[in-house]
Amino acid sequence: MAAKVAVVTGGNKGIGYGIVRALCKNFEGIVYLTARDEGRGLAAVEELKKEGLEAKFQLLDIDSLESIQRFRDYVKSTHGGLDVLVNNAAMAYKVAATEPFAEQAEVSCRVNFIGTLNVCNELFPLLRKHGRVVHVSSSAGHLQRINGQEPESIELRKQFADPELTTPKLIELINTFVSLAKQAKHRENGWPNSAYGVSKVAVSALTRIQQRELDGSRPDDDIVVNSVHPGYVDTDMTSHKGVLTIDQGADAPAHLALLPPNVKEPRGGYVWHNRVICDWLFVTLQKSLKVLAWESIYINMSRLHARVNFQDEQGVIKPDMHEIHTGHLPKAQFATVRGPLEMKRQPQRAQIQTVEYIAPRKQLAVLYLPPVMKYTQHYSRVENRFNDLNKELYPPEED
Repeated sequence: MAAKVAVVTGGNKGIGYGIVRALCKNFEGIVYLTARDEGRGLAAVEELKKEGLEAKFQLLDIDSLESIQRFRDYVKSTHGGLDVLVNNAAMAYKVAATEPFAEQAEVSCRVNFIGTLNVCNELFPLLRKHGRVVHVSSSAGHLQRINGQEPESIELRKQFADPELTTPKLIELINTFVSLAKQAKHRENGWPNSAYGVSKVAVSALTRIQQRELDGSRPDDDIVVNSVHPGYVDTDMTSHKGVLTIDQGADAPAHLALLPPNVKEPRGGYVWHNRVICDWLFVTLQKSLKVLAWESIYINMSRLHARVNFQDEQGVIKPDMHEIHTGHLPKAQFATVRGPLEMKRQPQRAQIQTVEYIAPRKQLAVLYLPPVMKYTQHYSRVENRFNDLNKELYPPEED
């Protein structure tokens, strides 16, 4: 029986390196660490050896179709097939980048979306039964990142959410964004001013398409494709401002790569870094805490778009994350409150405990409850919004 094979793109550092390390520990087979720079890739393999972990290196630049095809030929001739593919390789411009937005749009979409798509097109035919594919997306890859309320944005979200969306149509959408960005007309046509965000929305949308197509073309092979937000991780891409370690960021991607045979869900899903399966299409308000021990809430207001996690245990609400992030864009300033928080449930309503932002816009938004957060100048404005939200979520019971 042929050995199982796992491939991680962009594996020489950051989250990719963490995923390789996790797979070396938990995957029963050969793990390939791929990178576009041979020296850095080999150095990463040597670092793993110091931990008693074995990974193999192969050169792979996802921005080069020739490189992808060489790697495909190597895998096919050496192993005959592939069992796990983690598409981690990506790039992002810094907030202070001086490159014109038109260039950022073209390069971001070419590398992050088209590069990932090319890897899939070349390697998917090699996927064996029970194959697992993981696209490392981002919180920026949630559909609500296209968050305008004007008709153009609403129409864009509708097109991305179309259950019959095809890969050619998705490519057409992204090409339209790039073309409009070159004319400085993307915003007036409903697109956000984030090249990275659009590229990751495309990757998340691609996930849904691929799962649907594989279910149709290979229904008995149990091939599963998911996208994942790894969290705000301490990497070069975040200028080391992230609060999660690379091992924490690698947890959910590795978990998805190792999903057991015939798993029911997630399939074609969008998964948060705490392994929670998220609704990629919509932002929903959960009106009851009584059904599930673990639950997730999404909040969407005109300027506040957040994700709330909590655990309901014997009347005590505890966050499953021990950080509260606040983000102020475009300056990308982040604050963190550490340590578990607890708050007794009030008689007629539960209160939101912890929040991690999916798509903060231009104002600083913070949690309503903890007094420690009251330092922000926008507290009272946000407090009023949360008060209104709580009234909607947990209306007073009638006498």
